[in-house]
Amino acid sequence: MASTTRKTPSKTTLSVSGAAAAAAAAAAAGKLSVTSVTAAAAFPSKHRLISVSARSSVLGLGLSRTSRTSVLGVPANAQPVADGDLYLIDCINAKGALSVAYTKDNKLLAVGEASGNLRVFRTGKAEELCCLTLGMAVRGRAGGARGADQGPQGSGRAVAVTCLRPWQAEPSRPTVLAAYADGHVRLWDIKYGTVLQNAQEQRQTLGLAVSPDLRHFVSLGDDGSVFLYDAHTWQLLAKMTHSGFSDTVDGHKSRVLSGVFHPHDPNGIVTGGWDNVLQFWDVRLQNSVRHVAGTHIGGTESLDISPDGNEVMSCSWRNKDQLQIWDYGSAQLIETINPDNLQSYTVGTVTGLAHGIYSIALGPVGAKYVPNPALNSGRNMLSHVTDKCPRVAVCSDNKVIELEIY
Repeated sequence: MASTTRKTPSKTTLSVSGAAAAAAAAAAAGKLSVTSVTAAAAFPSKHRLISVSARSSVLGLGLSRTSRTSVLGVPANAQPVADGDLYLIDCINAKGALSVAYTKDNKLLAVGEASGNLRVFRTGKAEELCCLTLGMAVRGRAGGARGADQGPQGSGRAVAVTCLRPWQAEPSRPTVLAAYADGHVRLWDIKYGTVLQNAQEQRQTLGLAVSPDLRHFVSLGDDGSVFLYDAHTWQLLAKMTHSGFSDTVDGHKSRVLSGVFHPHDPNGIVTGGWDNVLQFWDVRLQNSVRHVAGTHIGGTESLDISPDGNEVMSCSWRNKDQLQIWDYGSAQLIETINPDNLQSYTVGTVTGLAHGIYSIALGPVGAKYVPNPALNSGRNMLSHVTDKCPRVAVCSDNKVIELEIY
């Protein structure tokens, strides 16, 4: 559950968010597991961003040896409560919110729901601007988007929005990349409510990753394959998969949920999923080039790579050894991060979330809103905090909250 910026023995800096305080809580509770890790490179070194397990109802930012254990069984009508240096900017009522993402300009927040709807809000305000429905994906808001789906919906398959990613290849318009459980991958133009591009896969599509050079993206699915697309033409370039030989581990054999491109090598990508293996791929090859066994990836944001590309952080859904650092080149374990060897600065926690933390996104840096006293028990903003940290959006099924660190 934690994002942490740390100095490793190799003197490189790894900035990730997703699971660390869960490790502390796991030590105390013995049953807490972690599902989410999200890049947090914009954070200054003194802050740690934390998300938590999908089985936890506590969100914490910061990690200490006295971290609170998760509180399960919170009433569905409970309201989130922040403490420490955390302040709630807004709290959005949702229904089956599974994924969140800011647009590239950080002005809009997209929320993907289990119904297939993609709701769009103005950043920092609980103001809904539009709702992009599956019907609009077929016909477009004006009746004919050029990238709209061919043919009607209604196959009976699940349509949940499983993953959202900001799309930087269209800088002049607010766009977001969305994966759906019925196998669609859609590029939405939020302003006009139209689908600019669409891909249909014969599987459940569960995760997405976009290359840093914006030339490619990959989709991940329940069949264990990694699909590589050209980001400009949307042509399917390759299907990376297991060779089929029982004595080799050169691909996934179950659902793949999380993936991340190497920051400097456009051909390198790391993926993980339910088969307890991290796979290291060269997109020019059909099979993986190396692997790590023993990591159970349960969320779409459970992997990250350090800015220098030397280290991989994995966040596993299990009761111990959730947060681990691996060498990218050799796939060897560098460190398992346990609460007894972390020195950290506790920022605060958010309690009162009735469901798990399913997705987390980092937003604008430094463009702060004055917190609503009604959402923060009348607390005043701590004006002495001058570090510029990004806004954090978190979705937890029936609630979507935005936080600021002051």
